Amino acid sequence: PRVNVIADAQGTALPHPIEVDLVHDTRRHVHRVLSVDGRYVRRTFSVQGQIASSFTGDGDTTIRAPLWDVSSTINGKHFFARYSLNGISPNFDAQSGFIARPGIANLQATHRYTTFGKPGALVEAFSPEIFLYGRYPYDNFVNGRGPQDRQFHIRTNARLRGGWQVGAQVLIERFGYDQGLYANYAIFKPRPNGGVDTLPYTGTKVLPNLDWVASVATPEFKRFSFNTFIILGRDENFPEWSVATINVWQGGLHVRPTEQLRLAATWNREVFNRASDGSRVLYRHVRRLRTEYQVTRQIFVRAIGEITNNEQDALRDDGRTNAPVYLRNANGTYRRAVAFSQRRVRLDYLFSYLPTPGTVVYLGYGDARRADAPAGPVRLTRTRDVFFLKLSYLFRVQ
Repeated sequence: PRVNVIADAQGTALPHPIEVDLVHDTRRHVHRVLSVDGRYVRRTFSVQGQIASSFTGDGDTTIRAPLWDVSSTINGKHFFARYSLNGISPNFDAQSGFIARPGIANLQATHRYTTFGKPGALVEAFSPEIFLYGRYPYDNFVNGRGPQDRQFHIRTNARLRGGWQVGAQVLIERFGYDQGLYANYAIFKPRPNGGVDTLPYTGTKVLPNLDWVASVATPEFKRFSFNTFIILGRDENFPEWSVATINVWQGGLHVRPTEQLRLAATWNREVFNRASDGSRVLYRHVRRLRTEYQVTRQIFVRAIGEITNNEQDALRDDGRTNAPVYLRNANGTYRRAVAFSQRRVRLDYLFSYLPTPGTVVYLGYGDARRADAPAGPVRLTRTRDVFFLKLSYLFRVQ
């Protein structure tokens, strides 16, 4: 409707009427989520499930999108099995909570059988296990088409005398190319008579993986414990969707020099080299140290430091055209996916005072720094300071 305004707020007549257009949207925006879940347990068997649906519309049309999840478990002394099936429609809209990745369905099965050694035997328990996994684009699953990704894992774990743990795995996998994950990728093809054509990124249709895993964990000794695992083999070079040789190592060390002092250190190092020529495409290295000290029964202090290094080579259409990769910006332009190096450092401190149950004082500080090359500061630069304070007091009424 159109309204003629002929007076100001004080009622004084204006020299000329002012026409104001009032726009009113009569459509009713509706969003609802309905969910039902349940669990049934009988001895070593249990089954649980959830069915949900979101309803999103503007009054004229309503989009209904389902979410479903069902699993069952058999957990006996010797035999363990778990089966699960879940799916999320690409149109499912929760508008609260967190959905990691809509538009997929997952089918999993795990079987494990445990044998126990005699008292005092070197091998106290031995557990071979088989894991099967299929990941489907949601539409493929509901229309009866095959999975995009397939995983077949053979695992063995053993508990040795004294509390030592050792394990080994063979990971046989096949991952299919998902065009949606590389929608912003492009390569440029020069024309014979000048100019270039912008071509969509196609990737390798299927990547076969074969990885070998070994792990060791010590017992919980009085003053320390240690665990580590290593992965070697051929896996996906995800930034370029081609085959890579990988070397992944992770370790954790827990040290207790005194009854009051505890130290926990972790290392995580990942190296991905292109299988085509052996050049490094991706490198990650994370070091983390947590120190805790119980000053008194009421006072506790903690410090955590973490250093992260990420390095990535300039991307190319590896193993296919080997042309440089370009990334599309929000405004439709393209930029070259150049090599970069990132370094992140974070320090967190916490002081805790608990004089009585229910009365708590927490005081904390966090310092974050970063360095980026070539798109940012070369030297570490502070990016954030965080202060944290929590006070809690319990009132008792007699």
